[in-house]
Amino acid sequence: MRAVEDGVAKIKWVILDIDDTLLDHAGRLPEENRRAVQAVSAKGLPVVLATGRRWSACQPFHQALGLSTPAICFCGADIRRADGVQLAAARIPAGRAEEIVRLLDREGVPVRVSLEQGSYWTSSPPYPRSRPPRVDSRLRQRIPEDPYMLVVEGEEQVATALVYLSQQFADDLTLYPIDSHSTGRRRLMIFDRRASKEAAAEKVGEWLQLKLEEAIAIGDGLVDLGLARRAGVAVAMHIAIPELKEEADLVAPAIPDAVAWALKQLVLNGT
Repeated sequence: MRAVEDGVAKIKWVILDIDDTLLDHAGRLPEENRRAVQAVSAKGLPVVLATGRRWSACQPFHQALGLSTPAICFCGADIRRADGVQLAAARIPAGRAEEIVRLLDREGVPVRVSLEQGSYWTSSPPYPRSRPPRVDSRLRQRIPEDPYMLVVEGEEQVATALVYLSQQFADDLTLYPIDSHSTGRRRLMIFDRRASKEAAAEKVGEWLQLKLEEAIAIGDGLVDLGLARRAGVAVAMHIAIPELKEEADLVAPAIPDAVAWALKQLVLNGT
């Protein structure tokens, strides 16, 4: 952990993950977190949501918090204005996505393809779902547009995908192998190399005339690590991966409203 005092004095904005950070483990927005974020905004500090979710799944929380700032979606592959208009995107080229899908299909690995209108599996995913998964086998041959993200699930499937993708697409992709807190499943999130939370946050900061070194970054996972390294102050949730806790200036306690706790410590003077 770094010394938290080094960065607090220059803080001018907040970058905030959603799942397992802003929200509790049941996917609910704790009232204390909502109030704290709104109090920070009222002090004149912009709050930017940075999430792996698509905009339609981010927008309800953006609205509930009363934010007018851009939102970083798909881990930086999509940046949206508060009204949903797209400001920037870093998608995987469709041709490259087709190569990836065909390569993994030969190894028996299903892929979830995230397109503008929704996400679809190329074949039945390895885990049972509470709702039937959307499967479109046509994506194994042709992907009609540049996808935001590809996803592989399952311990063996992720291991297989990492071997092949690291060998053949090392310079083209950003790969995030993660263990989902909510499902316990091993997952590989695949993005274009240009897409990351930190790259998107830097772009948003330019629009807001702010620097990453002036931000508090709050998160819990591998996708938050690059942002934590660049931010003026980094906060890790208590369930965060060890690498993120190592980078963090502050590790939040195991409470549902940990975001409120952190913002009171760093911005709201304990109120």
